Amino acid sequence: RRGVSGCLRCGDSWNWKSRHRLWLSGKKGIFPLCEECWSELSPEQRLYYCEELFDKWNAQSATYGLPSEDKELLMMQAREAIEEDGRKE
Repeated sequence: RRGVSGCLRCGDSWNWKSRHRLWLSGKKGIFPLCEECWSELSPEQRLYYCEELFDKWNAQSATYGLPSEDKELLMMQAREAIEEDGRKE
């Protein structure tokens, strides 16, 4: 089972893998990828996994469900955060 409890790319659990936290606006942080996978991917590839995480939230339950406008906002925030993160590397 990939995502939420582990890296969306390699599937490893957060129990033994260091996650790469991506800060969205405010104090919201998401972690779709482990540090190892994050470092191997381009910004566009990283964004793909952010979208996959948001889609998993929608598929899991009404608790995590996102209206389409919220997903669009989160994707915009993820894109900006990935760009900012890239400037720090």
